[in-house]
Amino acid sequence: MNAFSWFRRRREAPSGRKPLLPDEIFVPFVPVPLIGFTVYCQFDPENTPTPQELQYVVMHWLESHSSDIFRPLLQEYVSKGLIIADLRLREETHEPSEELVRAYNPGELEERRFRNATHAIQITTADLTIPPRVGLWTAIAYARALASALPGGVILDPEYPRLLSLTENRENIPVDGRIRISEHILVPFSRNQESGLVWMTTRGIGRFGLPDLEFRDVPPHLANLLTPVLHGVAQWLTDKAMCETLEISQTGGKGATEATALHFFADKTIHLSEIRRAYAPDPLSEASLFPDYDDISGESRIRLCIGASGGDIAPLIRICAPLEAGDDQAIWLNDLLYDLFGDDDELTVIETEDIELEAAHQKAKETLSLVRDRYRDGYCSRAAFHVKYGFQVTDQKREFLWIAVTRWENGHIRGLLVNEPEADLSLQAGQTVEISESDIYDWLIVHEDGRTEGDFTNRLLSRRQC
Repeated sequence: MNAFSWFRRRREAPSGRKPLLPDEIFVPFVPVPLIGFTVYCQFDPENTPTPQELQYVVMHWLESHSSDIFRPLLQEYVSKGLIIADLRLREETHEPSEELVRAYNPGELEERRFRNATHAIQITTADLTIPPRVGLWTAIAYARALASALPGGVILDPEYPRLLSLTENRENIPVDGRIRISEHILVPFSRNQESGLVWMTTRGIGRFGLPDLEFRDVPPHLANLLTPVLHGVAQWLTDKAMCETLEISQTGGKGATEATALHFFADKTIHLSEIRRAYAPDPLSEASLFPDYDDISGESRIRLCIGASGGDIAPLIRICAPLEAGDDQAIWLNDLLYDLFGDDDELTVIETEDIELEAAHQKAKETLSLVRDRYRDGYCSRAAFHVKYGFQVTDQKREFLWIAVTRWENGHIRGLLVNEPEADLSLQAGQTVEISESDIYDWLIVHEDGRTEGDFTNRLLSRRQC
């Protein structure tokens, strides 16, 4: 498949058709967002620390967890009292329900500390969004220092809300305050039970004064693969917002701290370098992330549009297909991933008469009813269910391709083709296909953490290659 492959696949628009989306986009932007963390801990009500004692703990933590270059800025922010650390009895604070906190899968120890806490320290500051985000990093340092030193300490990040791992308390502040957006946001997703498609959003970009991002109608098998794309777009947006605020502040503009909007063209080219920046701890390590391939462009076109908001509902920035990509969302998403990362799928065209593969196929068939029941019961809603089907190439050969299941009922399966066929089957990755349950050759479940179940035939083929 060639880079920008949708150009050769696009559907011709009817004559006189007008674009439905604007050519420019205005994104709401708050240059001085409120930063907040809550540290839960256990104290005897008669023996709680003073604000001065809390400040000393933070200063001491910074001595061993920040660089000589950045530490003076962080300590100055603390000494000026720009961080508010409000210690209260737990019942005096507003907190999320335990059910909501559990939705982000906290560790057992973190959840126990949260449940047993008697007090909460609410850490807040307002931070101008200019590099190196001293206020943000000082608030993070404050939370980590207190959670490390105080009895039963654990951090709740209210942006999600999520209990942070205790291991994060030992992490150093970046040498130069570099923002790796993948460390600051999450990408939860949920599946529509009727369509089987996934809605992906970011959580946490509000800390950078921006609306969160979303992908809609995502094939379930692409959700984890598209997470780096969301990170890359988020990195580009936050960098753009910080640069714009910095320019206004350096020229003496009065609007540097006032709510405004970022203005740019809706069509954008997302580059692999932006995705690398979202993950790399420093510029030197960027090249080692997401390797380049000779036949891959490392860039792809997207379109951004801002959703309507109302009441307490904040707008979201939706990542859409560019107008030239046509109307098939699944095909465009497959092309987007190929243009950025390439495709390492190994497709297999095999003889129909293969005794060992037939045995693996029979094992898949014997367990298929259990898989079907798990799918119908909503088991592991964040897992991707796949089935393998053999498309006839010749009388003696079939090309076996994976189908990401979006609907499974009444003995029929509807899904999206995962692989790009090698044979001339008049099919393409992302295309919707329907097969009978009785024709399934194999099945595969891919969990969010990368664990897999099933895949009996591929495991056999892998052993043959060893």
